[in-house]
Amino acid sequence: MRQKMRKLLKLILTLLLFSSLFQTSPAQAEQWTFLSPSHVFAPLLADPREPNNSLEISPDTTRYDLSLGGTLDLFQLKLSDGNQWAVGILGAGYLKIIRYAWASWRLEDSDLWYGFYLSQSSGPFSNRLEYEHGSSHLGDWLFGPAGAQFSQYDQTFTDQQAFPYLRDLIQYTASYQPFDALRLYGGLGYWLYATPTVQLCYIHLGAELYSNYFTVIGVSVRGIFAYDLKIGDQVAGIADQNFQLGFQLKSTPESLSALNLTLDYYNGNSEYGQFYNQSDNRFGFGIAFLP
Repeated sequence: MRQKMRKLLKLILTLLLFSSLFQTSPAQAEQWTFLSPSHVFAPLLADPREPNNSLEISPDTTRYDLSLGGTLDLFQLKLSDGNQWAVGILGAGYLKIIRYAWASWRLEDSDLWYGFYLSQSSGPFSNRLEYEHGSSHLGDWLFGPAGAQFSQYDQTFTDQQAFPYLRDLIQYTASYQPFDALRLYGGLGYWLYATPTVQLCYIHLGAELYSNYFTVIGVSVRGIFAYDLKIGDQVAGIADQNFQLGFQLKSTPESLSALNLTLDYYNGNSEYGQFYNQSDNRFGFGIAFLP
């Protein structure tokens, strides 16, 4: 029954994505764009599971959180009434890497997520409805009796055994940006399928603040502060918070590409599937390439 429900929901979402676009009359259409470099729904800055290309390094350089991926609007439709629509794909690999010695690194966890989305915007409002499938895989060292500890290069680690981790997710996010300096967003996530099991829904909220641009050696720079909050995402009743403070660099203020240099702080349960029920409070230096 659960498998049938998952297939039905996937079918409904797929039909919703395409029917929303192709039911538009030609008289309303203003412009179609294929593989646009822009996004109808701008990617979120502080969400640790927003697909992007980024690297976060701990102050002692022993931990590296690497993300490789992104979102791509396959088709964009701009209407004469100012509405914009897009159908896109997303995907990313999230890697947790530990440096045990000066030139020795070990992969502790790799999470793989992919899916597709429908997005819409009008004025300061934008929305994104997405379907995602994810899996998690334990890295190349921490296999052993669950809970056993060992020491390596003056660090102590806890062994654990890999377990099946699979997720199917539908997530809706609404964004409001009344002016360039402020963006607010909120939404809900619903787990179509989860192994291990979790509560069905979680709450997702956040904010992004931007300063005015100033020029440094011919580069446009602005300050950024971003905050992301998920309640009950991986573990019921747990608030997962992520903070970012730093600078965004662009060739010009109008450029779609950007480089973010930030200080990051995460407080909550681990976003990595094989460690999802363990506390993960970390601070690091982040670099992200956008979009």
